[in-house]
Amino acid sequence: MKRIIALLWAVWWANAALGCRCGDADSTPGSKPSSAPAPARQALSAQVAPPSASTAFGPPEALLALPTQAYHTQLVVTARAIHLYSALGLHTLTQTSPPVFTALPTFSVAAMDNTRLIGFAEGALHEVPLSDPKAPRLLGRLTRPPQLLAQHLGQSVWSSSGDLGTSELFSLVHGQVRRIYAAKGTITSLATSADRAYFVEQSPATMPERSWTLMSIPLDGGSAVTGPRHQGRTPAMLHLNEQIFYYHGPERRVFRTSRDFVVEQTAARDVICSPLTAVVHPDSSGQLYCAQLSGITLVDLVSQARQTLPLHPSGPITTMAVGEPGLVYVVDSAREQLELFLLPHRS
Repeated sequence: MKRIIALLWAVWWANAALGCRCGDADSTPGSKPSSAPAPARQALSAQVAPPSASTAFGPPEALLALPTQAYHTQLVVTARAIHLYSALGLHTLTQTSPPVFTALPTFSVAAMDNTRLIGFAEGALHEVPLSDPKAPRLLGRLTRPPQLLAQHLGQSVWSSSGDLGTSELFSLVHGQVRRIYAAKGTITSLATSADRAYFVEQSPATMPERSWTLMSIPLDGGSAVTGPRHQGRTPAMLHLNEQIFYYHGPERRVFRTSRDFVVEQTAARDVICSPLTAVVHPDSSGQLYCAQLSGITLVDLVSQARQTLPLHPSGPITTMAVGEPGLVYVVDSAREQLELFLLPHRS
C-alpha cells in the first residue's frame, strides 16, 4: 500500500506545475491602534478577485492513513517534502522516494519548522534534523517539563508552571537554560520567530475580571513589549507569518496584528477558524485558511471574498499547512486514526 501511495505521489509531483511561494518580507496592516480590534480595512492593496476554488485547487488526494490520534500533530510543507510528526514518529514524503518513517522518542510537547523538530522527552530537549532524522542530538536537560514549546531555526522557547498557578518563560542560549520572563498570570499560547518569543498572557485567577494581552520578548532576555489588554477568553492559538493571527471564538473573528502590536484589525468576520493558517505577501495581501467541521474556508485578506474548499472531510481537521504543492491537512477520521490529504495547486 505504501508503495502505491508513494508512486501516485511521485507521479503527481513530477507532472504538476508547482506555485504559490509564500512571501517572507515583513508587512503590516494599516489601522489605528485600539484596545478593541478595528474593522477590516476595505482595501489594503489593489483589489484583485481571488480565483475560485474549482480553478485554484485540484481534488483532494489521500497521502497517508495512520493508526494514531490526529491531535497534537506537527506538519511542515516545503518545496522538496512533506513532513508529518505524530505520536508514532516522523513521516517524510518526497517526490522521488516512498514515504519514510522514523521512530522517535515520545515527546510530551514538540515544535517543528522547515529544518528541524524539537521535542521534550525523558527530562531533556531533543533536536531532530529533518534532513537526517536518524541523527538526533540532545540540546539540554530541564528540571521542569515544558507546558508549551515553540522553536524557529533551532532557537527554542518554552513555558513551565511557576508558583501559585503562574507561568515562566525559558529559552536555550548557547546550550544554557535561561529564564527570560516571569508572568503574573498564565501563558496560554506561544510562538517564536526572528529572535523573539510571542505569547498570550492571561490575567491571574484572583483578578475580578479575566483579561489577556499579547506580549513579546527577546529570546536572550530583556524588556517585554506589551500589547493592548483584551477582556474575555484567551485565543486558542497564535499563527505567526510576519504578522500575528489569532482566532477569537466568542466573536467568531480572526484578528491580525503587527509584531509590535501597534496596529490590529479584523482579518475575517463570522467564521469558525480552528485551526488556522495564513499566507501573507509583502503588500499585505494574502489568504487566510480557516478550518471547521465541514471543511476549510479560504478568505482573501484584501477583498474579504471567501470560498469553501472542496474537501468533504470525514472528521475534524486538526492540522494544516500551505506550501508549493498546495494545502496539506490532517483529518481526525476515526478514533485513534488520522488521514493526511493534499489539495494540490492547479497549474
